[in-house]
Amino acid sequence: MMSEPSVRHQGGPEIFPLSAADRSPPQLEDDIIDVSHLARIWLVWSWFPILVALGCAYFGYQRLMAFTPQAQATMIILPSGQAPTQAPGGAITGLASQLGVQLVTAPTSVSPVERLKLLLGSIDLAARLQEKYLLLQRIYPSLWDSATGTWKVPDSADFHRDQARAAFLKRNLWTAPTLESLAGYVGGSVRFEQLGTTGFQRVSVSHADPDFALWLLSTAFLEADSLLREKDRAQTTERQQYIERQLVLRPMLQVQEALRAQLSAEISRSITLEADLTPYVASIVEAPHVLRNRTEPNVLILFGGPMVIGASAGFALVTLLALIRRERRRS
Repeated sequence: MMSEPSVRHQGGPEIFPLSAADRSPPQLEDDIIDVSHLARIWLVWSWFPILVALGCAYFGYQRLMAFTPQAQATMIILPSGQAPTQAPGGAITGLASQLGVQLVTAPTSVSPVERLKLLLGSIDLAARLQEKYLLLQRIYPSLWDSATGTWKVPDSADFHRDQARAAFLKRNLWTAPTLESLAGYVGGSVRFEQLGTTGFQRVSVSHADPDFALWLLSTAFLEADSLLREKDRAQTTERQQYIERQLVLRPMLQVQEALRAQLSAEISRSITLEADLTPYVASIVEAPHVLRNRTEPNVLILFGGPMVIGASAGFALVTLLALIRRERRRS
């Protein structure tokens, strides 16, 4: 008869014999997820992910009903080849600095179109559009009281409910439209799209009224272009006047040479600005026009995405609850 295996100290006698249970390998069954059991749980609780997906579908339906097809006005532009004003050479600049003259250069490392995009959402352009076209009254006609020349506070149940919610969440309450409101509206309405790897860009505006979309696209672009030209013209004039004053105050030949070099560059730029070519930032390749088809809702985004995400979240929640119950039973 074979003897029981035992535990032996190194170099010592046997101490405790091992039983059959001790000799068996450790059981890992409790750490393995039974896929068939999990599939049965999914089948029993499949109504929950389906219910969540249907809820997401209803949410998409509400968004679809609220969707308003809009007309799209568009045009194609080609940014002009305006080069940044070149600073005088390093040697001339260094010499002028040593002699106490700070040469002024035009900081135009940003492209003209990028400057135009920034200007479209600026208070300066909003003030110009409001002064010339009373654009705020055209955008918010229902809030404007022409008889008194003041803005009316909305008086509806939805408005008061939203205001109460905003007050509870410590958010800003309603205020009358301002130039800041107009700047945000114009900057958010005019969109730029790069056409492939070419330099052409598509500029567009979407609105329920096709005539207003076309007017806003043309007016905002041309007014911003004109305002940018005026700003550059004023800066160039200031730089020329500064350099001319330095020419009188600095008789040294080396400084005179540096100043004349920069003055020549400023005069060259001034000639371009005074030419009054329209537009200044970019040439219009395709004139503004309204597309034949209005915008359409993306059904895949409205329904497909939310339903898939909702169903996945439902199955994940069912799986998590099944694992929690399993752990509780083990404990």
